[in-house]
Amino acid sequence: MNTNTAIPTWFWVIGVLAFLWNLLGCVNFFSQITMTTQAMANLPEGYEKLYSETPVWVNIAFGTAVITGVIGSIGLLLRKGWAMPVFIVSLISVVVQQIYSYFLSDMLAVMGTSGIPIMGSVLVIAILLVFFSRKAKENGWLA
Repeated sequence: MNTNTAIPTWFWVIGVLAFLWNLLGCVNFFSQITMTTQAMANLPEGYEKLYSETPVWVNIAFGTAVITGVIGSIGLLLRKGWAMPVFIVSLISVVVQQIYSYFLSDMLAVMGTSGIPIMGSVLVIAILLVFFSRKAKENGWLA
């Protein structure tokens, strides 16, 4: 890493936003896996079944996606080259989770198309973070 390489301000802005985005994902993940039966009963029709029937492997993929997203974001902010492979693990986990959500569950039947923009943005951001970390490494911003 070239220590004289100027790091643009937008690098830090993206790093902080990536960290906050993935931290929000962690909050969502922990809220979902710790949801009580009573809380599920208060969900709109169909959601209770959707959450209660989610296989463990999907929750593992969800947890892996958001936790590795946070770790990758920390790596980015610390200017570490290992951020990119960690973001790749996060992206793979997002893809696994979304394959289940779109093709193996009743998500679209329960939620309709309202969940597509959020799920799509999760995938797009995961892809962009892989490319951003790769570009940062190429520019000498990551060790």
